[in-house]
Amino acid sequence: MFYLFFMSTNLLASDPNFDTVSGMIYTFPRVTVDNSSAYLNVQVQLNPNGTWSVLNATEEDSETSSIHLSGNWKGRAYSSYYPCNTELNISMSQTGTSIIGSGSSIGDCTSVSGSLTAEINGNNISFGLYIANMVSEIRFTGTISADQQSMSGTYSWPDEDDQGTWTLDMQ
Repeated sequence: MFYLFFMSTNLLASDPNFDTVSGMIYTFPRVTVDNSSAYLNVQVQLNPNGTWSVLNATEEDSETSSIHLSGNWKGRAYSSYYPCNTELNISMSQTGTSIIGSGSSIGDCTSVSGSLTAEINGNNISFGLYIANMVSEIRFTGTISADQQSMSGTYSWPDEDDQGTWTLDMQ
């Protein structure tokens, strides 16, 4: 069992906009308790007597919640099929286990850039670099280092019949 305490100067049970019959229900996508435990999809209800009741909360996986990858990353990609050497530049913004951002791949065979979406599962990451002008996507899968300063894995680019390995380091 856990308790959530909220302080608000903007909302009181005596507020004329407060529905005293059913109570007001608020949903928070992520709540951190004591800067350690985190809960997802927290639903709380403000009761007519001014107290809060927790209706729903899912504890966030502690292994995943401790991984933070927001920032700028730089690295290389090595094709298994072509004699290409590519520099990768990735910018990530993380919320929970979801990441959005942008990236570029600049090399002697091709240079592309696009938007990025990623998911974290434990110390594994998978992300796609969507290249709008080519309507194409490069898929990356890999492992995040224990210190969260590097990651590496494999990539596939089906539209270009390419695959290979990649590495990224936090800048």
